[in-house]
Amino acid sequence: MFTKLLKYHLQSIYKQAIIFMAIVLICAIVSRLTAFDNPPFIILFINKFTNGCAFGFTVGLIINVVMRTWARFITNTYGDESYLTHTLPVSKHTIWAAIFIASVIVTITSILTFIIAILIMYGSPDIISSISQFFYDSFGTNIKLSTFITVLILGVFLQLLFTLQAGFCGIIIGYRGYNYRLVRSVIYSIAIYNLGSIILFTLALIWSCFDHDINQLLFQNITPEISTVFRLLLGVTVVYFIYIISIYFINAKLLSRGVDVE
Repeated sequence: MFTKLLKYHLQSIYKQAIIFMAIVLICAIVSRLTAFDNPPFIILFINKFTNGCAFGFTVGLIINVVMRTWARFITNTYGDESYLTHTLPVSKHTIWAAIFIASVIVTITSILTFIIAILIMYGSPDIISSISQFFYDSFGTNIKLSTFITVLILGVFLQLLFTLQAGFCGIIIGYRGYNYRLVRSVIYSIAIYNLGSIILFTLALIWSCFDHDINQLLFQNITPEISTVFRLLLGVTVVYFIYIISIYFINAKLLSRGVDVE
């Protein structure tokens, strides 16, 4: 039953997301095919236009995925489909786990779409070699470029997933009331996200009190060492991971107390 629920959520979310993904990749391919030296104006225009569209539709893809995932959760748990959902022979935890895993999958595929688009538009052995050499010349061999990029991508993924989780939590709390449910959900979601940001900033401030390099990075106009940036990025990534795990179980607990459908 979990697999069927997951498949149903993914089909609903991808109905529109797949269109954005296709447009992003098509624009990236066209941009690469028109990337000539000293091209005529029309080719240059197409190249710059499709290049910009690839980035613009990536933003649209992320927004669409986030909004569609929240809408899917509301419809399935509290809206038109809720009566069927809550009569299924599955626990509330299974219902919640299915939408959570769906959100993880669509977030991963959205980020992968953008990475593939970047590689299509700009990727080449010469460019990769140049970036690697620049990274080595600037920062030495303390941290590998591949390691830094991996942690950066992981941080972006977890930050986006935390945004989705904050929205889920806000929806669950907001829909426990009887009036202005959607408005309450938006308010709670924003409050939870902001609370997470405040806690993260507070932890960074505390860290800076004990680490001179982090203090310089945050508060002084000094070019930081890449190792310092990497440590801060890694710390932020760990905090977001803890947020996601914590909110997952909080949401599961809240749902286990019962759901008031519309």
